[in-house]
Amino acid sequence: MTNKLALVVAIALGVLSILGIRSYVANLETEVRISGEKTPFLVFRDDIQAGRVLNADDVVRKDFQTLAITEALRGSEITESKLQAYIGRRLRSSVKAGQILTQDYFDGATRAESPTKKLDPADRLVSIPVDNVSSVSGLIRPGDFIDVVSTMPVADRASRGPASATFTVLQNVPVVATGSTTDPAGVGRGETFATITVSVSGKDVNKVVYLIHNQVPYMIVLRPGGAPKSPSSNPVVADQLTNDAQRDLNR
Repeated sequence: MTNKLALVVAIALGVLSILGIRSYVANLETEVRISGEKTPFLVFRDDIQAGRVLNADDVVRKDFQTLAITEALRGSEITESKLQAYIGRRLRSSVKAGQILTQDYFDGATRAESPTKKLDPADRLVSIPVDNVSSVSGLIRPGDFIDVVSTMPVADRASRGPASATFTVLQNVPVVATGSTTDPAGVGRGETFATITVSVSGKDVNKVVYLIHNQVPYMIVLRPGGAPKSPSSNPVVADQLTNDAQRDLNR
């Protein structure tokens, strides 16, 4: 009886061992297959000495194993969408042909100065959270001008009850940055960002903070740069939206 029990245990352990080996091999094959996938990265075409500015002809594309390079660079690589922002920038160190372009190779002294240096004393910079819809599908770029339109509860003096109105909170506001990018050429097509930074008066800063703090819904409206402001005292209430429909229904 004891021998039979030992034989059963041995067979069970053997089966478990085989299953474990198969699982290990399957995981290993998956890891090798994933790590073997390649992605094109931007690299230097030739050796370049420190102090020279980067030209578009200095850059070529080369395939590397995606997993290994992504883990090594950790987001410091210069992507296609951001390349234009580095053309004309000065290299802080010498590079060899074939090295991947990263932000570390460029002289920080040539970076754009703080946008606050271009502000009037009465103006302020404030960031507004946006998503794909409220940011006009990501079409906004630094240098654009926007309106901010919001809907919120208001007091209805006629009915002495609550109502809601949609009105323009900010008008003709210049966009200074999308995300952390202040250069229009540094924003790639289809690139997403979670905030836009705008230049507003000190009084309008409080409006922005109120909207954000109270989670009041708002939309960004893209407008022609420098276009004159239109009267903002034109709130829209529900009755205005249904007037035409109501008139048609009463015919």
